Formats: sequence, structure tokens, C-alpha cells
Amino acid sequence: MKERLKRLRKTFRKNKISALFVSDLSNIKYLSGFSGTAAFLLVTPTKAILFTDSRYFERCKTEVSKYFSLQIITTTVTAPLESHLKKERIKNLGVEVLSLSHHQFSTLKKDLSCCKLISTVNIIEQLRQIKDKNEILKLKKAINLNDQAFSFMKKTLFKKQLTASELSLSSEIYIKKKGAQGFAFNPIITFGKDSASPHALLTKRPLRDNDSILIDFGTQLDEYHSDLTRVYFKKKYHGKLKEIYKIVLEAQQKAIAAIKPGITASLIDKIARDYIKSYGYEKYFGHSLGHGIGLQVHELPAISSRSKQILEPGMVFSIEPGIYLPGTGGVRIEDLIMVTEKGCQTLSKTQK
Repeated sequence: MKERLKRLRKTFRKNKISALFVSDLSNIKYLSGFSGTAAFLLVTPTKAILFTDSRYFERCKTEVSKYFSLQIITTTVTAPLESHLKKERIKNLGVEVLSLSHHQFSTLKKDLSCCKLISTVNIIEQLRQIKDKNEILKLKKAINLNDQAFSFMKKTLFKKQLTASELSLSSEIYIKKKGAQGFAFNPIITFGKDSASPHALLTKRPLRDNDSILIDFGTQLDEYHSDLTRVYFKKKYHGKLKEIYKIVLEAQQKAIAAIKPGITASLIDKIARDYIKSYGYEKYFGHSLGHGIGLQVHELPAISSRSKQILEPGMVFSIEPGIYLPGTGGVRIEDLIMVTEKGCQTLSKTQK
């Protein structure tokens, strides 16, 4: 935590702030270790203060880093916050505007007369892109459990004629017995033509013999997340789905092979997208190629055509090309990749 605070403080001058008021809960977790749902942080050049209420006092004793002082608040945070700002002579306070409502921001601006509020975006999120050794270990454990759960789901699905809803429930029980906090997000489990919708809802329709199966789900383990997508066929590949499965898999493999430090995320997206385009399916691949993962399922870096992010060692993100044909079905294959010093490493068991 000490190193994370040090890295954060180094960004103050660049962002023209003298302190940062942190309101995003994932950023609070990243900096302090606190996992509750009601807290704010103030990070100044010399101090780090966690504001929370009495419900979390005992939890803070075991969770919060020794580099933070704790202040229990009984009403709003503005009065104790202003007191600290005056003591530290803070003139320009950075505020995470993406995690505050308009009302919250307006209240802060009105009540904090001692300093100027500076809107900030993604200061800590940029730092979180580079995972440390402990984070990578946690991610690997979550991903490994995800891989195990896929084996369980595939075996269970083919043995029993389950509905998507039933499979979701049985897999949730499985991962919780293995120590997971739960799903990383509501799972996507679709059969046959329904898989043409990238984010289809769970249904009670049972699996049929000629169905394809698309499963996109992740685990949350020790606060860190995984996110993988697999496509299975109960019988042999058939028709258009056989064709697009091969294209999607090859597009993913080409993109992964190109990942290394120093290149842009947009180039990785382009490699996969151009390959799919070469077969005439570009209009059936409408989403970005991937996203970062860690304390949140979707975080930086974005692996998209619009991203200007240069890849660096320690970044972990998904590579998930897809083709979705209305009336036929869809294929998406998603794995999690870590950028290394010389290239990259696939952290999940790849689908062949």
C-alpha cells in the first residue's frame, strides 16, 4: 500500500492538484485494503485518511493499511474533510467525478470553501492497469477456478438436459464451495440461435441435441475477478457455426500472438478485426476486442479501435473476438492475457 500511495502522489503535479478525494470503492480498496461499501479517502502529500461510519470500525482494524488514519463520520463527510484540508493547506483538491453524483459533487463544491475542486478522471485507474505480483497471483487463482468451473459446467450440461438457469445455479454452488465470493457478473449462458445476442438473458429452455452452447462467466475470488467465454457443441460442429468458430479462434490467436510491450491496444483490436473482415463478417463483430480486469470486471486498459493505450508489462486484459449471426447463432472466445517483458502470457486454458 505504501508504494501505491507513493505512485499516486507522483501524479499530483501532472494533474495540477495538491490532494485527491477518492470516492470510487474499487480505488479505495486498491489503496487502503478497505472492502466495505461506505467510505471516502483523502490522500495529501503527507497523509492518507479513510472516512467511514461506525458499521465498519471493527473491519477497518483488520483490513485497512497501517499507512492510513481512520476517521469515523456520523453525518456527512464535508465537515471533517474540510478540517483536514485546512490543516494541510490544500488549495486544489482533485475529485473523482465519475464516481460522484451531480448532487454529491455540487454539495462538495458548495461546502468546501477552503479550496478549489478539480475534476479528475482515471488517475488511480491508470495506476491499477499495472498489476503487482500479489495481484497477479490473485488473478491467476480466480482464473484457475473459472477454468475448473467450465469443466464442471460442460460435464454437467452434457450429462443432464439442463436449462441455462439451472446450469447457472449449479455452477454458482460449485464455485462458492471452492471458495469464491460469487460470480464476477451475471453469467451469459445461451443455446443455439439465442447466442446471436452477445448479452442474452438466461432462459428456461433446455439444451437440445443440435444446439451450440455459449457460456460467458467469471468468478470473484479474494476481491479479484476472472472473465472467460467458451463455445461448445454437443455434437459435431455444423453449418455456419463451424465456419465462424474457426475464424473467431484464429482471429483471437493472431491478436494474442502480436501482444507485447510498446504497441498500442488499438493495433491488437485491428489485427483481430481485419482478420474477421477478410471473411466478410466485419458487421457481425460489433464490440471491442477486450478490456482490463482486476478489482473490477471491466477496467483499463480498453482493447478497442479507439484506444491510444500503449501496452506495458503487468497489464492483464481479455481478448474476445466474436461473430454473431441473427437466426443462426454466435461465437465468442475469450481468454485473459498478461503482458510480459518480452511478449505475453495466456493466463487461462485456451480453447482449441
